[in-house]
Amino acid sequence: MNKKKKISPNSGQALVEFVFVFLIFFALFLAIIHIGFMTISKSLLNLATYSACREYVVTYNQNKSLQAANFYLEPLKKQGFIKGLTYSSFSKDNGFGTKSTVVLKADYSLFGLPEMTVQKIFPMESHCVMTME
Repeated sequence: MNKKKKISPNSGQALVEFVFVFLIFFALFLAIIHIGFMTISKSLLNLATYSACREYVVTYNQNKSLQAANFYLEPLKKQGFIKGLTYSSFSKDNGFGTKSTVVLKADYSLFGLPEMTVQKIFPMESHCVMTME
């Protein structure tokens, strides 16, 4: 009545193969989601740069311009996707009007981890040039 079940040499093979394939697909899935986050962050940085440039052209006030940029970037800062933000603005009279330039640079971090920035792979820099006549 006591039957012993024979264990074949292939038992458990499907489970091991499933684990390897699942890990690869899971890593691919996370990469796709994170590329989406990076694209949204870059788009928001462009919008923040445009807003800051527009504010700077109208008021010539760097503090108000930076405040306009932070309005769009604050959610990304709170979630840890953007760690550092470098702001620079300058104006030059070219004879036809005042040409204003605003540059925003941000350090994007992978999965919100501060030690994993991808500045060389995915540069987060945005320029905006406007002329006020």
